[in-house]
Amino acid sequence: MFGSLVEIIKTVLKDALKFESYKNLNTQNEESRFVECDLQLSINLLGHRPTSVFVTAMKPFAVAGVPCPEANMLFSGFIFDVEGTLVDCIPQNLQSQQETLSEFGVPVPYEVLQLYSGMDGDDTLRIIAPDLDEVTRKQLMKARGARYQKKFLPTVRAFDGVRSLFEAIKKSGAKIALATDCQGPQLRHYQSLIQVDDLIDKIVCGDDVDKGKPHPGLVRLAVEKLSVPANAAVMVGDTPYDAEAARGAGVSAAGVLSGGFARGALLEAGCFNVVEEIGASGRILDRVTEEG
Repeated sequence: MFGSLVEIIKTVLKDALKFESYKNLNTQNEESRFVECDLQLSINLLGHRPTSVFVTAMKPFAVAGVPCPEANMLFSGFIFDVEGTLVDCIPQNLQSQQETLSEFGVPVPYEVLQLYSGMDGDDTLRIIAPDLDEVTRKQLMKARGARYQKKFLPTVRAFDGVRSLFEAIKKSGAKIALATDCQGPQLRHYQSLIQVDDLIDKIVCGDDVDKGKPHPGLVRLAVEKLSVPANAAVMVGDTPYDAEAARGAGVSAAGVLSGGFARGALLEAGCFNVVEEIGASGRILDRVTEEG
């Protein structure tokens, strides 16, 4: 049972990490670890479902206005996730997903779905519903999107402090990109809520890549569109998968707790700093400056 689950997870993350080896599978403490160079993926198992998938990698970082002795540069590009980071919509997303899964005969506890919030939708289904074929997974994701847009999208709101943060970043001379798996009417609705189109330099969304986070393609494309070096950019997100995608793209990561993940989970995933939410204690820029 554990072997097959490990193979599924290895496949899910093959674009983000290429594992050289794995070791220490212990069915008593239900934990296995994969190690490749300075990247470590910890997969904690509870029953037949993983309770966490995190990557840890330490790299030099700097923030706007704060020199980094090791990297000798400042961040010139800020990349933001949207759902759960700029827009308060995770409970609605998860409830929509849970209701749709139930309709397809796959009842999954809300708490389990929370563990995969922010992960590529198809990858999530391959883990929590491994018996579904590709056609059924696509049908389920389409049904879930329609349910969310009709029933839940009108209830979401923007987090406070987004505009003041973006204004501070632009004032520092840095560029801003959005990197989100969502797309189409859903993304446009989020943009209407956060009201920062005039401050955004580039947007990369689910239409632009084949795979969502933790695959690094979305973040890598955002860096390319911003025309900044990867090691001069930072990804701000609410899930370990945002940080994992950032690290896979050679980008630093900062986290917010508004997506439902614990601080320790975000730090273990590679975030150099974590704050309560995007507008916590004024501007996240100030908090990163103080704590980084």
